Amino acid sequence: MKKTDIHKLHELESAELTTKLAALRKSFISLRMQKFAGKLANTAQVTHLAKDIARVLTVLREKEKATT
Repeated sequence: MKKTDIHKLHELESAELTTKLAALRKSFISLRMQKFAGKLANTAQVTHLAKDIARVLTVLREKEKATT
């Protein structure tokens, strides 16, 4: 995820972030299955996707703390 994409995450609503998080988790599970089956050529994708999920969770948490 590029820095511009990270800044765009802060502009999204909580509902949109939750939807994005669900899509990222679904992709993450799919990539992990491919990795363990030996069908994934670029295994670094799994790590990058995990970090993207963490970024979305961080932004969600920041928004949650800001509202309380």
